[in-house]
Amino acid sequence: MAPKSKAFQQLELLLDSKSSYHFTELVAAAQVSANTVKKHLNTILENDPSVITQVSGFIPKSHIIVAAVEKEIGKIESNNLMRANRVSKKIIEGITKPEMERALSEIFHADIQEGVLSLPFSKFVEAINDEFLDHLAQSGNGAVSTVGRLNEELILQAMRNSALKPESFQRSGSESNGDIIVSQSAGHKKNLFVEIKSYHARERLLRGLTDIPSPKVGIGFFQQPHEFNAKRTQTLLASHAAAIYLPEETYDLVEEAAKVQLTVKQDRFYRRLGQFVDDMIAFVETGDINPFPI
Repeated sequence: MAPKSKAFQQLELLLDSKSSYHFTELVAAAQVSANTVKKHLNTILENDPSVITQVSGFIPKSHIIVAAVEKEIGKIESNNLMRANRVSKKIIEGITKPEMERALSEIFHADIQEGVLSLPFSKFVEAINDEFLDHLAQSGNGAVSTVGRLNEELILQAMRNSALKPESFQRSGSESNGDIIVSQSAGHKKNLFVEIKSYHARERLLRGLTDIPSPKVGIGFFQQPHEFNAKRTQTLLASHAAAIYLPEETYDLVEEAAKVQLTVKQDRFYRRLGQFVDDMIAFVETGDINPFPI
């Protein structure tokens, strides 16, 4: 093992104190580049994910956040995916919220009186568009892309912790093949393509499902049941996806006229998030997901 650098030791010493730091403070204390501090922080967090709550303004790699989630709730599995998502979201917010508050306070300092922001809406939009978006781009944290990648990692972790063999699924590496590819173990050895979205379906889910080969499914931590109304369901069914997996609380609120619409195999189109891993196991074994009739 290579000896620890002086900068690495300094970061370890600071974080061992259990105090909280902004990323820029750690860069100043370590007296090395921001990229070097990021690298060192990821290494430190690999060994102790709980340290993640001590540093704001820095988003670690997705698998480190997943490790922190599992330290809190135990193994991520099909039946606790939504809880895992909530915990990971809380971790991300703990990292990004102080940075956001600091940036917005600087931008609107002249318009904040006793904690209340008072300015015309048009000026607020202009400031967000001109200054805050620039700040996000320059910060290099990539919060939006990190959330998407993290939600993929949560789903992959539930698959890793199941009866699925590691060789039966993988990240696709290509947008045209969705986000995950699940492979049948025998027979025709078909592939199933999985399209993952985070919280909102909008047009992106339909576009993603339309653009990838069949057989295919969609999955996400969708929050708005109205995005899956009866009319929208007809459009999504036209993508020829075999199923879309929704969080239980969202699924329960989807209107019945949408739920009863069936795929060409006469199975329910919408399924609960907790069914996803079992369906992937079935596909690996048989080349088809479990039947889910009315």
